[in-house]
Amino acid sequence: MQQKAFIELVMAKAKERGIAQWELYAARGESVKVNIYKGQVEDYKVNTSLGISLRVLQEGRVGYAYTEALDEDAADFLLNRARQNSGVVESDDPQQIFAGSAGYEPVDSYSPKLAALTPQWKIEAAMGMEKAAWAASDKVKTVSACTLQSVEYDVTIVNCTGLSLTHNGNALYAYVEAAVQDGDAVQTALAYGCYTGAEDFDFDGIARRAVSLALDKCAAVKVPSGNRSVAIENEAFCDILETYSGIFSAENTQKGMSRLAGKEGQRIASEVFSLMDDPLLRGGLQSRPFDDEGVATYTKAVVEHGVLKTLLHNLKTAAKQRVTTTGNAAKAGAAAPIVVSPSNFYVKPGTLSQQQLLQEMGQGLLITEVQGLHAGANMVSGDFSLAARGFLVENGVRGAAVDEITVAGNFYELLQDIVAVGSDLKFSMPSQSYVGAPTVLIKKLAVSGQ
Repeated sequence: MQQKAFIELVMAKAKERGIAQWELYAARGESVKVNIYKGQVEDYKVNTSLGISLRVLQEGRVGYAYTEALDEDAADFLLNRARQNSGVVESDDPQQIFAGSAGYEPVDSYSPKLAALTPQWKIEAAMGMEKAAWAASDKVKTVSACTLQSVEYDVTIVNCTGLSLTHNGNALYAYVEAAVQDGDAVQTALAYGCYTGAEDFDFDGIARRAVSLALDKCAAVKVPSGNRSVAIENEAFCDILETYSGIFSAENTQKGMSRLAGKEGQRIASEVFSLMDDPLLRGGLQSRPFDDEGVATYTKAVVEHGVLKTLLHNLKTAAKQRVTTTGNAAKAGAAAPIVVSPSNFYVKPGTLSQQQLLQEMGQGLLITEVQGLHAGANMVSGDFSLAARGFLVENGVRGAAVDEITVAGNFYELLQDIVAVGSDLKFSMPSQSYVGAPTVLIKKLAVSGQ
């Protein structure tokens, strides 16, 4: 049975059984992943997924059920299980079936040209990317990962109020990990690219960047411990921001897991720092016209010139706080619960190049990589202690590579200590959100070295 016919069947059965308040959420996905090793296809995987969840409200109590099958038995199972589950979990949280927003901005996330790329094209492109990595330097020791992955998805929300929404999209990801040997030093680095169109590929550039980053790490020097001015490069700041993105969620402030509760309208960061959540961003990998509750999305400044303008909300957190939802309801899949999550979440870039930021800093460190974010960062307190790599900066110029250092501080204080924001905005590989940042200049951080 096709998805549309299955949804119509569930709707008809719900009416027959007197279930007045219900909502169906359907998510479909397909990915094709090609791994190349030493000129051969090491792995070729095609994964598909389809899930449909049903939510019903009975006497103010909510019940959920989930299926991956599309037949009459599955329709009966959904309705029976959702009714049985209704009220099993006691909660005072407000529940509602959303009737829809007044309007929805058009968001085009689907590229027919991207969808038309053949399996053979993907294999040849991945092979070419590996060749480019080997050709980038005679110091390349191995190309340990060379992957091309395409994804397609669609989401449908239908409910008893007449709401019927569908959004689909696709993207292509590429990444290379290369190891180089320079003298006795062996270093590894990874580079990646994310594409929502079929005209702007630069696979050779990704390969060369991975090799270049690995070569940059060779011949590293040690530095003494102390407080230093630090510029955190875009990719590294993306990793830090993604780790702490949860502090901007109203769900976490209401659970006591963020220090931003009640701080709307107050200064929480340097005035040069602005943080955007833009689900309408052209080419954004998390762009969408509606969130996972069917609420229309919109572009918003979460922090504007250092002032916290809004936390991110879904319907439940907004009702608790007696505000309007920001359209940031998200589900990791059809069977997953509704949470609060950013969409395309990024630091608004400034006008200075990275070189100009380093000139402004004069003496210090450029941090290009941080590690240990899961173990070394505490979202509640904001404290972090992270293994890091980077470069010395002397007289405003990037110098020798630096490794075996640890940077420590507090994320809330780091936001206050931002001196300048660069123009080199870059987005990380996507997860449930898509995080971007330019290079950011920090007044000082504690650096542990020799």
